[in-house]
Amino acid sequence: MTSEQAPSRAAPRGLAERVVAWALFAGFAVHNLEESLTMGDFLDGVGTGYLLVPFLVAVTLVTALGLVLVVLSTRTRPVAWARDGMRVLALILIINAFVPHIPLAIIFGGYAPGVVTAVVLNLPLSIAYLWLTRRPKGAGRSAAPSG
Repeated sequence: MTSEQAPSRAAPRGLAERVVAWALFAGFAVHNLEESLTMGDFLDGVGTGYLLVPFLVAVTLVTALGLVLVVLSTRTRPVAWARDGMRVLALILIINAFVPHIPLAIIFGGYAPGVVTAVVLNLPLSIAYLWLTRRPKGAGRSAAPSG
């Protein structure tokens, strides 16, 4: 294979990774929007409505951090730690679907703020991103024999 062929072979995976990274961020942002729009009634219902403003500030900052990660990880020359940060975000979103969203929806009779987008968007997009960015077996290990 010539050096001219290598970029074209790498490009589809790179493009797919960038598209899924942006889709993951979009799902994350929509999820945070769903939570923001429904959290006030939820907190009022459980007697902790005073927590809405701190929640909104936190969710805004976390969404901005997600934007920074996706921008830095999808550039032509991506920042390595940002790609790792996107993988961490994807893992957190998978866990976040199962703790607390799904159990809270069950406890509260079918809905908890963010449960719809956590399950419908974040779970599949996170799995897709982690799949696309998985490391091959042995990646990161030294090629030199030990002994």
